[in-house]
Amino acid sequence: MLGLSLPSRGARRRRRRRLRRLLRQRQISTLWATTYQPERYEKCLCFRASTRKRNTKWFVVNISNRDDDNDNDNDWTKKLRLSPISRTKCDSDSSLVCVDSTIYRLGGFYRAPKCYNNRPTKDVLCLDASSPSPRWKSIVSMNVGRTCPTTVVVNGKLYVMGGNSIRNPAKDTETDRWAEVFDPHTKKWSFLPKPPDDLLPSGENLVMCLGLEDLHKIMVTPYNSSKQAYLYDISQNIWTSKHHVDLCDHRFVSGVDNKDTAVFGNTLYWYDKNYRSVNAYEWETGNLLSGKLKGLGTAGWKMEDIRVQKDIYLFHLSGKLFCLVWNEELSSTVHCSKFVVDKSCYSHDNCNGSLCAWVLSSQDYYLGHNTTLYDAALMNKKSLFDSAGKVQSHQENSSAMSVELPN
Repeated sequence: MLGLSLPSRGARRRRRRRLRRLLRQRQISTLWATTYQPERYEKCLCFRASTRKRNTKWFVVNISNRDDDNDNDNDWTKKLRLSPISRTKCDSDSSLVCVDSTIYRLGGFYRAPKCYNNRPTKDVLCLDASSPSPRWKSIVSMNVGRTCPTTVVVNGKLYVMGGNSIRNPAKDTETDRWAEVFDPHTKKWSFLPKPPDDLLPSGENLVMCLGLEDLHKIMVTPYNSSKQAYLYDISQNIWTSKHHVDLCDHRFVSGVDNKDTAVFGNTLYWYDKNYRSVNAYEWETGNLLSGKLKGLGTAGWKMEDIRVQKDIYLFHLSGKLFCLVWNEELSSTVHCSKFVVDKSCYSHDNCNGSLCAWVLSSQDYYLGHNTTLYDAALMNKKSLFDSAGKVQSHQENSSAMSVELPN
């Protein structure tokens, strides 16, 4: 005998229960994949990652549904090693948004040589990810310098709010500069009307901003206000306020921000990592729905570990289909799961029996040694590189290679 000890009876029993649970989740996910057929969509994920040397790498990953997609593949042991499409200096103080296949960087700090008092910059840079040789170029600057502004895209226009460190502004002067909008077609910036005083941050930009395209409005909620939500009406160019106790209370309990919130129609969706649940708030009716997200497997257990800090991003892909992106602190691996949310089904496992959410497929991406995800955004695919190392319209470069990496 070599002195090897066998697992105890309790350990073997727990292992069998775990395997049965994983098998049941795999079967249900397979059932969803065979019964739910989403409409064709073309989407890509844009990753902004930082290195230990304080540089920035940019990645683009194609997550479109194609005829050869295997939505039943839920194996987290296979990773795709990504190759950056661009490298820049550290720009973590700028805001990241995407319009079609164009990536925008807005604001940040102007760091002059031998200058210790950094000031916000008006600079706006863009990169066309559909180009075979993507390069950053400067476009029309903002009217006001901003640092880490909150930016949302509605109907192809960029709405930028805050980030200009307003402190006790003079009446009818600085308050009108708190928000502005950029039209990529006319290439012009214009200020929005004066917002409610409660929206103005003291020193830092502390607001949550979501675009409600179907309503032609933008919802803005100050983080220091737990009862009030404000609406900017794009067509009428006015601000209005609305009292939403249920939404705000639940949002603050869950610790939700812009990253892990998505909008589909008139409904706001967000993911609660503490309970692994998907929540939905119907804006017009005020109904609050919730349900457990099933099928995350071992990745879901990692997400529940409160000892590890995680960044979570939620994106709406098409119809009932969403995408959840997250990574662990200081990790070079990014997790991505596509899942379906259905309001019409009922499950006793749900928090209130109102939502069903099941993972269809999952994929891990490896960003490289000493490289950590800093930000993510969703873009419409337009002749972009896909994750299999191919290009839709060009054959020169690739942004991803399919490589199996050990855990």
